[in-house]
Amino acid sequence: MPQMAPMFWTLLMTLFTLLYLSFLVKLYFHPTARLFSKTKKINPGLKNFWTW
Repeated sequence: MPQMAPMFWTLLMTLFTLLYLSFLVKLYFHPTARLFSKTKKINPGLKNFWTW
């Protein structure tokens, strides 16, 4: 069935690109979530020092 080969490769490449994009999104958003959690832990002690 040679007509199945192009559809197979396009599905494979779309799967790969979706996995790659989700991996990039995880890498981009995960450290920011960590930083937000750290600043939330640090901020209650700094409320007396910062007026704004």
